[in-house]
Parts: sequence; structure tokens; C-alpha cells
Amino acid sequence: MDPVNTKTQFSVADAQGGSRRRKLAALLCPTPYDPFTRFLGSLFDDFPDLRIPTTLIQVKEPTDYRKLLEAVELGDDTEVVLVFSGHGRDDALLGPPNRHEINAAANAKYSRFYDKEALALGPNVLVAFCCSSGAVLGEFFRTDDTRAFMGFNAPIGFVTERGSYYECWKKILQESTLKIIYCSDPNELREFVRQIYLDAYRYFKSSEGQEHEWWFWMTLLLRGQLDALEIHGRDEGCSQA
Repeated sequence: MDPVNTKTQFSVADAQGGSRRRKLAALLCPTPYDPFTRFLGSLFDDFPDLRIPTTLIQVKEPTDYRKLLEAVELGDDTEVVLVFSGHGRDDALLGPPNRHEINAAANAKYSRFYDKEALALGPNVLVAFCCSSGAVLGEFFRTDDTRAFMGFNAPIGFVTERGSYYECWKKILQESTLKIIYCSDPNELREFVRQIYLDAYRYFKSSEGQEHEWWFWMTLLLRGQLDALEIHGRDEGCSQA
């Protein structure tokens, strides 16, 4: 069974970056195979128009970044924006276990969807909505001023209920992705994402926000994600498509 289920949407556009035009394409890669990763995968619903060619990829079986690139057949001159959600560790983005291992949760071994062995393949921009990948993978992006990264350097958690909780996480993922494509200055990126988190934090601390059952957990988790946030940007600064 083909582990890559793709759906292409949106129109083609180039982004002006520095003194040259950049040919960009976005790969949206949720890994929805258990209740937690299915919730994170739902944050990709109704993704805003990124103004570049965009492919939604449902990674439900073990695969890796190299095979994914072969499946979508992007040109060699295309700069890739990879947006990932699921499980992670400090040195890898993790994919589903082998099918026969999924029901043996205690012993299941996640596949390695992306790690340092794939760095030569890209991507140019990585948004890693998962635990810990900012600690090691993020450092590789930090030392390469042609790449941009957003992720977390520690384990993170979520309230996985619908309603305001869901809309909060969805806004963080989607608006941060749009921003990192067109403004890669790390200071501006960091401040932009920080304000999204602080707005959500203030809402759940307010009297209206405290009407939600899990408001207190939301404040803890939002602060935890903000403290663990790693953002590294390209030197090109901001651009408009």
C-alpha cells in the first residue's frame, strides 16, 4: 500500500527573497495513525492559501522524506517548505510504526520519517509541530543561514478537545507556517509566534476563557510550548509573494 496519499491544492507562485526569486512548494505532512496524531492531523483542515504550490500528504504507514520527494516529483530548483505534525524526538521526526507493531504499543518502534541523514535533501523550511526536534535537528538548521526552522526543544503537550482548544492549536500552526514562508528574519518570526501564544494564553486566563473546563491546562501547555520554542530564520529577511 502506498504510504503517501497526496492532495494538491492552491496556485503556483514565486516568492521574492533577497535579490532573487525563489521557487517554493509546500508539503503538509501530518502522520494520522493513532488518536493523538489524528488530532494533530486535523489541524491541517482548511489550511489557508499559502500562495505557493501545496501538497497535503497523509503519512499513515512508514516512509521517509526521500521517498516522499520521489512521490511528489518536485523540480531540482524547488525550495521545499515541510510542515510536519506527529511524534518527534530530539534528532528525528517520527512516522508510524510498522503495521504489525501498531497494536503492540509498549513495544512499537516509530519509523524515522526525517533525521540528519536526510539533511542534504532539504527542506529549506521546516515547521516541526512535535516534541523535542528543535534540540538537535533545529541546531542543524540554525547553523545553515539558507534554511529556516520552527519547532520545540523539549516534549510538548496538547488539550486534544474540539472547540476553542482546537481552534487555538490550529491558529498557531497555520499562521506560523504562513509567516515563516514570507518572513524568515528570526527576530520578527519569534515575536510574531510569541504574540499568537500570548494572545491564546491571555484568553484562557480571562474570565471568559476560564469558563472552559480545561482552561488551566491550556495555560500550562501554552507556556510550556512557548518556553520550548526554537525559531531559526534565513538571512534574506522578509519578502512578499
